[in-house]
Amino acid sequence: MLGVGLHSYGFMDAAFWWLIAFVATQVVAMLLGAGPEERGRSFAKTSAHSAS
Repeated sequence: MLGVGLHSYGFMDAAFWWLIAFVATQVVAMLLGAGPEERGRSFAKTSAHSAS
């Protein structure tokens, strides 16, 4: 009965793989964001001529 009517939103086979792909990209983004700070551009070494 859950495959019909208002409760069919959780059982759409066509949307399942798109949802999995979206979740995977979000997990990758979170893992990249949780990486070491030294890899970020804002922590790059600056030249001696830049203002402190």
